[in-house]
Amino acid sequence: MIRRIPAFLPGLVLLLHALIFGEWIVDDAGISFAYARNLAFGHGLVATPGSPPVEGYSNPTWVFLLAPFFTLRLFDPVLTPKLLGAASALVGLVAVHRALAPRVGHWASAWALLLASISTPFAFWAVAGLENGLLAGLLGLLFYVCASPRGLSGRSASHAAILAVAIGWTRPDGILWAAAFPATLLIHGFAGRRRRPWARDLGIFCAGFGTLYGIFLLARRAWFGEWLPNTYYAKGGAGVVESAFGTILLQRQEVDRFMDLVGGTFEVLGPAMVVATLLGFGVMLGTRRRGSEALWTAGAFLSIAIVEFLLLPPDWMLEFRFGTPFALLVGPFLVLLGKEVGRALGVSGRVAAIAGVVVLGILAPFHWSGSHRTKVLPPASSVEGVASFNGRRFDHLAAWLGLSDASVLVNGLGGTLYYTDLHTYDIPGLCDPTIARTFRRDPEKLRDYLLQEAKPTIISLGFWAAERVRLDLHPAFTRDYVPIIERVGQSSLGRGAVQMVPDGLYVRREVAAGREEEMIAEWKVLQRLPGPALDPPP
Repeated sequence: MIRRIPAFLPGLVLLLHALIFGEWIVDDAGISFAYARNLAFGHGLVATPGSPPVEGYSNPTWVFLLAPFFTLRLFDPVLTPKLLGAASALVGLVAVHRALAPRVGHWASAWALLLASISTPFAFWAVAGLENGLLAGLLGLLFYVCASPRGLSGRSASHAAILAVAIGWTRPDGILWAAAFPATLLIHGFAGRRRRPWARDLGIFCAGFGTLYGIFLLARRAWFGEWLPNTYYAKGGAGVVESAFGTILLQRQEVDRFMDLVGGTFEVLGPAMVVATLLGFGVMLGTRRRGSEALWTAGAFLSIAIVEFLLLPPDWMLEFRFGTPFALLVGPFLVLLGKEVGRALGVSGRVAAIAGVVVLGILAPFHWSGSHRTKVLPPASSVEGVASFNGRRFDHLAAWLGLSDASVLVNGLGGTLYYTDLHTYDIPGLCDPTIARTFRRDPEKLRDYLLQEAKPTIISLGFWAAERVRLDLHPAFTRDYVPIIERVGQSSLGRGAVQMVPDGLYVRREVAAGREEEMIAEWKVLQRLPGPALDPPP
């Protein structure tokens, strides 16, 4: 029984760590929930029933995984995604352990995976309602296929192709993981220890990946009319090229982002990891050790994780949402590097593992206090918080106005989309291609579209969105809308200059029909209502 403890310890720590975050589900998860519900109930992959197909989510595999729970009436917007995310992350930990333990020992493998389990970003995002837990599970399985002590084979190639496609479906940037298996083949080729025909295995992988991912792209094109998801345009994906050049040239900004990732993921442990890696490679160079295939495979995986993070634009969400692969893979790399250093210095693997556990035990309390001392989970960025602030209150307001076909423009989409029956427009346009393509590039065209074509019945914008859209600059805004709640804030223009920007709740003038005072009173009543129960709207 004692021998099995290392296999269960990282998973147990991860589950206990995840409990800290309670019922918190990030607001953007509501987008995936809404699409999964509409798919399950026969409306297709749409944001709202009857609306045109727009790919407003960025995690198809996660949406498909959630849909059957709606069909079976078993979906709960807190328990279901948390259980699925945690279970998937545990699968990833087990898979990595199965690949690592035969090479470094069970306790050293447990040490490597404990680094992920105690990482706040890893545990936080695994159960925050998005695809991170699923991504960790699929990456763990891909690592097992590529780094398994059994070696590579034609079956490994086919399995790697399926997993790479699944990762590519899970997140758009996941397509980078298609490079993992070819990189592993290359490493084995340079090692000169592999007699199998690498060209055949590479052909099997490329044929499998190309066929499956090609079918996915054709299906996306047929349903949505686009080769890329709409979220690519809404989130400013065009900046990927600039990020790629910055990453290749090791520009200061990208180096700073990498150090932020290391420090943010592991707190005080992060700098220690960087120093340990540099010292480890220094020892290997000094002793002229080539390193094992497993070490360089783990290094290839870790490199892809780092490049993936640097290529993506900075994310507004908490705790390094795009750092999940890095948090999972850095431990195995360090342990395999430590094994090579131990061999070079004549230290047994067991002694090196014990030393690592001692170091982790000394530094972990500092990591834990640092990562949780500043932890903030603002209700306004959760599904429940957005639903409480918006959600069904818009439905109540539309019903009070006697509207059967109303629409709303918001800048907090997830909870609103999941809880309201109204057609929803959002800033920056996750579910609307016109908004997505004009939000960052053509503000005048965006204002024309919103106020002269979309004409949302209700507009509810916070200061962040109001400052960027500036609807008040268009004559149709003051002509066609009346304020129900309005605030005015200052926006900096640089060099000490400021401009006044209004934000708040607005309703179309023909709908208000002179009942503004009554509407203000009704909205104040709605604002005092408790938040809606966490279940789907009828």
